Amino acid sequence: MLGEKFSVVCMWDRWRPLYAKTLAELGLEHKCASIRSADLQPNNQELLGGREDEVFPVLVEVALRCVEEDRADVIVLYAYDHELARAPKVASNALLGEIRLAWWREVLDEAYGVGPVRRHPTAVALADVVARRSLPRAPLETMIDARYRQLDPEPLEAAEAVLLAQETAGAAARLAALILAGPQDGDRAEAAGALWALGRRALAGEPSLPSELIAPLRARARGLGVAAFPAGAHGVLARAYGRGHEPSAVGKRWRITLAALTGRI
Repeated sequence: MLGEKFSVVCMWDRWRPLYAKTLAELGLEHKCASIRSADLQPNNQELLGGREDEVFPVLVEVALRCVEEDRADVIVLYAYDHELARAPKVASNALLGEIRLAWWREVLDEAYGVGPVRRHPTAVALADVVARRSLPRAPLETMIDARYRQLDPEPLEAAEAVLLAQETAGAAARLAALILAGPQDGDRAEAAGALWALGRRALAGEPSLPSELIAPLRARARGLGVAAFPAGAHGVLARAYGRGHEPSAVGKRWRITLAALTGRI
């Protein structure tokens, strides 16, 4: 759980009572902003198996409703990162990508008091979290700046890829750790988030990076404190991704659960 409030996004409406029961048993129902369902009947054998392009946009839409209507703190951070990551992917040319990123920089201006916040669900929710949590602007700004490099068609050098990972997924994890436990675990959480991003890069077929660039990140991620651990737990998936293997949904949950139990990423 990250933040003061969280939401649960499940695939099937019939699962909602199970989540509600579990939250009650754990004593966390007062922390849950909402339980929302995408109402997609799952395949219990294959889970998403080949349906990612169909399912993920629906899940994102539901998650954004959690942001807009329920004010779930954590989803706000990752919705913001999702919007920035889309800019280089959906823009047909670099100029349009720059316009998208400039739009989000204006959102930050508004969130930090320059003017009224534009009526976009993620923008409104981000401004709310910034105000309630007193989040620093610098990491949010860094996440924008880093995406400009992805508008350049030239392939990333290895060192550039590491820096990009630190300034995107790493920055998001640093902010999450700040909410959870204060600034003391920021560097460790950032390293764990960067490892996850580099794993996703390898899974997408990008060239593998030299071990001398990855090893320092693994060393930095060690010792992530208990309170901040959820901010970097997903970094444990980097090893499987780096081998070109994406675990099943159950496999991901198992790896993250094991990391939480052992405290090792």
